[in-house]
Amino acid sequence: MWNYKKMKVWQRADVLSKEIHGLTLLFPKFEKWELGGQMRRSSASVPDNISEGSKKTTEKSFIKFLDDAKGSLAELETQVGRAFEVGYFNEEVERKYLNELNEIDKMLNGVKRYLKKKIWEAEEKRKKEKGLSGKG
Repeated sequence: MWNYKKMKVWQRADVLSKEIHGLTLLFPKFEKWELGGQMRRSSASVPDNISEGSKKTTEKSFIKFLDDAKGSLAELETQVGRAFEVGYFNEEVERKYLNELNEIDKMLNGVKRYLKKKIWEAEEKRKKEKGLSGKG
């Protein structure tokens, strides 16, 4: 298990979630609970999935939660674009958050690669041990 609070990807996703929360409270009243609510939920889902997955007992389980976090990032990317298109964000704000979403996505991919490597190494070790024990 991992200490998610020490993970840079969780830290960045958590900051992003709090920023999105604050920005959506500036939306028009009727949108605070529509598009704004969707954005708050999807942005909060990213660090939530990372933290939940980090406490799972297998790397494969953790990867599933990282994939869920990536799905929430994609959802938020669409919502950021929509907020820009309807005039709630200017181009600079849209670009800032799309870039941050992209960076978090890259970081999640890096964690997934590391976990997959650990899985592969453990499987190779088991194969080797099984092969050695079968010769005795």
